[in-house]
Order: sequence, then structure tokens, then C-alpha cells
Amino acid sequence: MSALVSARASVAGAQRREASAYEQVKRAVQMTEEASLEKTKALIQCEQLRSELERQAERLDKELAAQQERRALDREAMRRELSKEKEDLTSKMLALSQNIAQLEGQVERVTREKISAVNQLEEVQNQLASREMDVTKVCGEMRYQLNKTKMEKDEAEKEHREYRTKTKRDLEIKDQEIEKLTLELRGSEQRLEQEQQKAAGARDELLKLTERLGEAEHQLHLTRLLLRTNRLCAQHH
Repeated sequence: MSALVSARASVAGAQRREASAYEQVKRAVQMTEEASLEKTKALIQCEQLRSELERQAERLDKELAAQQERRALDREAMRRELSKEKEDLTSKMLALSQNIAQLEGQVERVTREKISAVNQLEEVQNQLASREMDVTKVCGEMRYQLNKTKMEKDEAEKEHREYRTKTKRDLEIKDQEIEKLTLELRGSEQRLEQEQQKAAGARDELLKLTERLGEAEHQLHLTRLLLRTNRLCAQHH
């Protein structure tokens, strides 16, 4: 009877130890599952942050490259246009200068003819009146053409000055737009750095969760060993 009572007490103790070990194992498994879930969530968040940062960096690089390319194209087009305008104005001014020189030569020639006509006044008195009228008319036309040519030259120079002013203003506007884009890029870089800092924090949290998981797995291993020992003891008794 005493052996039976002792055996029953041993069985009851083994059952209690087994129940306690079962609860410990259950808690360890639960902790392990929670740690694994947190680790998985952290890994997913890190991957999402990395992908988002890569997409933002790629988009910003593409936008900056496009802006730089557009700026280069605009400058090249403006340079070609300015060169063409300069060549056109130079050709026009050269033609006007040639016209002025021709008109001045014609005026000198007409003046010489007038002087010659005056010297021959006594011999060709009747012809001189008609000649003077013709010469005066020609001189008037020549002076009119000369004044007209000078006015056209002044107008061309005025147009050239206005075009240079407009071109300078357009370049200033382009520079302001580029400065604005540069400021936006700097802001994006600051946000990217902040996101990288958050990612670093997430990695630190992941390391902590990994350590907790290792501790939980170690505790689970110890609990299993204890449970196995208790079962062996119960079988021996």
C-alpha cells in the first residue's frame, strides 16, 4: 500500500511537472511565433522602404537628367538662333553700308556734274536750267534714299538691341527655373536621407527581434530537454 501511495504521488508529481513543462513549451512556442511574425513584418517594411527609396532616387535622377537635357537643347537652339540673327543683321547692315556708299558716290558724282554744268553755264545757258532741275531732282531722290537707308539701319540696330534684351530675360527665367528644380532636388535628397535613417532604425529593431527570437528558441530547447527529462523520470518510476 505504501508503495502504491508512493507511486501515485510520483505519478501526480510527474503529471504536474509535465503540465508545467507543457505550459512553458506553449509560451515558448507562442513567443517564437510572435518574434517570427515581428521579424517578417520588419523585413517586409525594410524591403518596401528600400524599394520606395530606389524608385524615388531613380525618378529624381531621370527628372534631373531630363531637365539638364532640355536646358542644353534650349541653350543650343537659342545659340543657333542668336547666331543666325547676328548673321542676318550683319548681312543687312553690310548691305545698308554698301547702299550708303553707293548713294554717297552717286551724290558726289552728281555734284561734280553740277559743278561741271556751272562752269559751262555761259555756253549752255538754256540747257543748264533743265540740267539743274534734273540734278536737283536726282539729289533730292539721293538724299531721300540716303535718309531712308539710315532710318532702316537705325531700325535694324534697335531691333537687334530689343532682341538681345529679350534673349537675356529668357535666359534669366531659365536660370530661375533651374534653381527652383535644384532646390526641389535638395529637398528630395533630405527626405531620402530621412528615409534611410528610418531604414537604419528598422534594421536595428530587426536585430533586436532576431536576438529575442534566438533567446526564445534557446528557451524552447531548454524546455524540451526538461520535458524529455521529466518523461524519462516518470517512465523510470
